[in-house]
Amino acid sequence: MIFTIGDTHGLSNLLNVLTYHFRRCANKRKCIMVHPTNKSVIHNRSIVYRTKPVLLSGTNTLGNSTFIHVGDVGIGFHRWYEDMWFITTIDRLLKAMKCRIKLIRGNHDNPLFWNYTYNVEGHLSWTALQVHLVKDYTVLKIEGNHVLFIGGAVSIDRHERTEGVDWWKDEVVEQRSDEDLARLATKKIDVVITHSAPSYAYPIDSYKNDYYPQLERDTASERTYLQKVYDVLNSVHPIKHWCYGHFHKAKTEYIWPTKFQCCDIEAITELR
Repeated sequence: MIFTIGDTHGLSNLLNVLTYHFRRCANKRKCIMVHPTNKSVIHNRSIVYRTKPVLLSGTNTLGNSTFIHVGDVGIGFHRWYEDMWFITTIDRLLKAMKCRIKLIRGNHDNPLFWNYTYNVEGHLSWTALQVHLVKDYTVLKIEGNHVLFIGGAVSIDRHERTEGVDWWKDEVVEQRSDEDLARLATKKIDVVITHSAPSYAYPIDSYKNDYYPQLERDTASERTYLQKVYDVLNSVHPIKHWCYGHFHKAKTEYIWPTKFQCCDIEAITELR
C-alpha cells in the first residue's frame, strides 16, 4: 500500500502522526501495537513520547507499506542533533512496522538536508534506511508505478522570516529546461508528488499581494511551471495521480485522466 502524508511542520508532529496511525490500525486489525515508554521529550511545543514498537502475534498486514510526505516536514528549524534524533526514531518505528517513508522538501524545510551524502540505494548515509529524503526530479518505482518527486515552493510570508533560520532562499521549485522535461517524459510517469500544484489544480484563484508584487509574480510563475511539467509528461503517458500539499486543505478533483489530490495538514490518505 501507498499512503500520502500532508504537511506536518515538525518532525515531532510526523512521529505523532505515524504513531497514531499504527495504533489505530492495531485496534482495527489486532496485529500491531506501538507502546510508548515513560520517557518523553519537549520539541516544537509538543510532548513526544520515545516510542518502542512492539509487534503482537499475528500477521503484520501493514508490512511493506510506503508513506510519501508531500513536503513541509519541518526539518531544519531546530538544532541539528534534535532533527537527527527524530529522524532516527522515526526510522526505528518504520523498521519495526516493516514500512518506509519518502520525504520531499517543502518551503518550510531546510534544503541542506536534501543535499547530504547518500549511499548507493539513495538513503542518507547515517543509517536511516527507512527514511528517504528524495531529491528533486528523482523517479522511483513504487508498487509498479513510476513516481516523480519535485519539492519546493514559495513562502508567501517570507518577508516576515529570517534567512537561514526559518526561511531559505533556495526554497523554490527548481525549474528545468524544456529539453530536460522532454527527457523526463520518456520515463512514462504514473504518479507525481509535489509540494505546490499546477495552475489548473486547486486552488484556482491566484495569490494576490498589493504590498509585495514580486511575491505575487513568483507564486504565479511557480504554478505555471508545474502546469507545464504536467502538460509535457501527460502528453507522452497519462498521469494517474498528482499529489501535493502546501495549501492546508483536503481537496480531490479529477481533470481527465488525472486524479489531483491536495493533502490536508497531517492527513494520511491511501493512494488508490
